[in-house]
Amino acid sequence: MYGLLRDLGDIVDDFLALVFITIAVLILLLDRNKYKEKSNSREFNLIRAISYSYIALGIIIFVLLRIY
Repeated sequence: MYGLLRDLGDIVDDFLALVFITIAVLILLLDRNKYKEKSNSREFNLIRAISYSYIALGIIIFVLLRIY
């Protein structure tokens, strides 16, 4: 397990975690209004779920890199 995290730390860095979080926030801010105005609630919920999962993934990557 620790060897896998060390190898992951060689591939993934802090910049990638910040890119994940930035992309998620931009998707949430820019696409949210577009889908909300057109009353596409299914697409709006999908965008929200994808954005929140990207934010969570970015935070998890950042924390794992700090621990190991």
